[in-house]
Amino acid sequence: MWLLYTSISAISAGFLSICVRKSKNSDGIATVLIGVMGYNLAFILIGLFRGLLSTFSWEYVKLFFPIFVLHITSDILVALTPKFARITVTAPFGRLRAILPFIYSYIFFQERLSGQQIFFSSALIILSVLSTIVDKKSSGGKLERGDYIGIIMTLIMCFCNATYSFMVKVYVVQFNDPFIVHFYICSMSSIALVLFAAFTGQLEKFNFNKFIDGKPWFLGYILLNITSGVANKLSYVGGPISIITVLQGSSIIIQTLGARILLKEEVSNKKYLIIFLVFVCSVALSFFS
Repeated sequence: MWLLYTSISAISAGFLSICVRKSKNSDGIATVLIGVMGYNLAFILIGLFRGLLSTFSWEYVKLFFPIFVLHITSDILVALTPKFARITVTAPFGRLRAILPFIYSYIFFQERLSGQQIFFSSALIILSVLSTIVDKKSSGGKLERGDYIGIIMTLIMCFCNATYSFMVKVYVVQFNDPFIVHFYICSMSSIALVLFAAFTGQLEKFNFNKFIDGKPWFLGYILLNITSGVANKLSYVGGPISIITVLQGSSIIIQTLGARILLKEEVSNKKYLIIFLVFVCSVALSFFS
């Protein structure tokens, strides 16, 4: 079942950057505030429905605070990166986040992967690097200034996201509940967003109608982000974090094809070949898992 949840999460995540870019919001702060708050409220409602408020504990707040910092940093970078760089350039770097869970899971969970799993997982990461080289050559050997900013933001996001995912997996195993961690994280995140907006005099930027230009696309971003998040947490129940993270990286297929079809970004024949190989490796990795 965890493979099904992982696939749903990857497909949904593949459309996120495209939806943000298509919404064409000129205000980056409003994009982050509304986007992250929509995601947070979904998990808070799930937690309330499951009766987690009745078992509220300040000890849990302190326990989950480091994960909250990683979570909100990752979400902010995901929302802002498409504003600076082309998706076809930054998407491959997002695959590098699979490296840390491999290391974490080996050290802390003693996960032992088969030779086939290691081979296809490594192949997927290598293909991501090759994909970036192809993008650079197809643009005349030069990346735009915004692309470099986007790459740096993506690498920081990778570290935060990979570390955060591993820590969530630890607590999912400990509490045998995929939602308790996110109930606290999203509650803290929502409070932090409101305080930030209040102290900076930007509470009005929570106004969806005023600050979001492409409303259908941005609403799609919020809904897909929630879908990806819920499926991702469910996949942690019984699934190896190292394989889950690698398979979620197959969202690059959706990102690249979507960027070509919907955003009219140029994609070379070599890039199409790499995307096909990513698909093959993802299917093979799923088969051997």
